[in-house]
Amino acid sequence: MQINMTLFLQVLNFWVTYWFLNKFMFKPVLLVLDQKKQKEDLIKKKISQKEKLLLQMERSSKKELDDFKTSMSVKYEVEMPVLECAVNEISDEKINKNESEKIIQAATELLVERVPHVD
Repeated sequence: MQINMTLFLQVLNFWVTYWFLNKFMFKPVLLVLDQKKQKEDLIKKKISQKEKLLLQMERSSKKELDDFKTSMSVKYEVEMPVLECAVNEISDEKINKNESEKIIQAATELLVERVPHVD
């Protein structure tokens, strides 16, 4: 096997080409790809944080709504004796239109006293 000068020139050419491609092609491209990967990871991290925050806010608002509904049902519960009394009065007697309007007015005033924000 004869080793001549062309083999050395081919090896030298290979290493020069490899160095040139590595220096001016591979590293910049890999750097850009790495930066894109970092940005993508950062965006994914922010999205997961926002999703967690959204779930916490959703749970919190649901709990507040449930608490509000519970407090309102207790606070503005209609007293049954008042309703039974009104029903008994209406069913026991025949009421004319003026008396029924008076009962409706009294019930409205009672509700307005109980729930001040109702018009």
